[in-house]
Amino acid sequence: MHILQVHCEYQRSGGEEAVVEAEARVLQDAGHVVSRYSVSNEERFASVRFLASPWNPIAARKLRAEILRISPDIVHIHNTWFSLGPSSIGVPRALGVPSVLTLHNYRMECANALLLRDGKPCELCVGSSPLSGIRYRCFRKSYAASTVAAATVAVHKGSSSLSKPDRIVLLTQFAKDRLARSLPDSRVVIKPNFTTDPGPRPTPPSDSENVLFVGRLSAEKGISDLVDSWRSVGSSLQLRIAGDGPLDAEMRARLPKSSDFLGRLDREKLQHEMFNARALIFPSRWYEGMPMVLLEAMASGLAIAWRDIGGITDVVGSDPSDLTFGVHGSMEMAIRRLDSDDLVDRAGEQNRRTYEARYSPIEGLRNLEALYGSVAGSESS
Repeated sequence: MHILQVHCEYQRSGGEEAVVEAEARVLQDAGHVVSRYSVSNEERFASVRFLASPWNPIAARKLRAEILRISPDIVHIHNTWFSLGPSSIGVPRALGVPSVLTLHNYRMECANALLLRDGKPCELCVGSSPLSGIRYRCFRKSYAASTVAAATVAVHKGSSSLSKPDRIVLLTQFAKDRLARSLPDSRVVIKPNFTTDPGPRPTPPSDSENVLFVGRLSAEKGISDLVDSWRSVGSSLQLRIAGDGPLDAEMRARLPKSSDFLGRLDREKLQHEMFNARALIFPSRWYEGMPMVLLEAMASGLAIAWRDIGGITDVVGSDPSDLTFGVHGSMEMAIRRLDSDDLVDRAGEQNRRTYEARYSPIEGLRNLEALYGSVAGSESS
């Protein structure tokens, strides 16, 4: 099977790029042909492409030419924001080529894609007009930028772009529940991400005193909440922070000197940290899609303490270890529970089993082949 991946790369590479890479790799290893059509949101001419994002016929024509050139069996669209735009989603159907669209976030309903406002979950625009996104300057705290982002949401709805793909992939049941009013239910499937298998864990989590945070140092990731809770507990464990972002300097100033700031790590160094950590702590404030760092921690046999919000429980599963914490507190209790050697070892073993059953490359390939097989040869015109 010949699959064309379509993806608009963000200025800052992240989880979506990792998903696209992983899917291409596992498909190619299985003998499929994978071609890529990538555009970039790079700084050069970014303002022009951003203003054109609600409807970009030039981008649609270029994608059309690429599909005609390579004649794929399936087109898999991962991201159109912002240099491709909604107009690109309907191109495969117009050419009679089956297509799949993965929604990695909530951009189809929300101007900032996060369903987050003032540090709290917000669903004002879900199933309704995106005008609140302009009113509250939800994108970049700018009326002008928020107007463009909200217009893109409105175009998606007004043009029925989401009725064009043969399948729409959501990552969790939570995401499906939130977007159900805007999606053609008969075409929606839930397909989780997956990640590579790092192999057996060399030592039990309890052998380490390190608690790891991995993510962007920004408000929506909950790093400020973590720092406040860590200082309150005064834990004897070692907090190691991997990432960078706008709150970097502030967090360095507020954390105890015993904490370690690692900066942004490449995949090899991050894996080393996970194999040498006791637990991962995940305090994100927003309705995350399916964070790759959680799958990587589970593959590494790590205990995970997480904020019970959005679809995170869908990803990690039930938590008999009681390492979850709520939106408005109890992170301190979860941190204290990480002192238990037996608890972190049991949680790490359970997370590894969940990874093997749901998020391994074997499962990822099986899910992709089933997805593509369900639309291969379908009439898309």
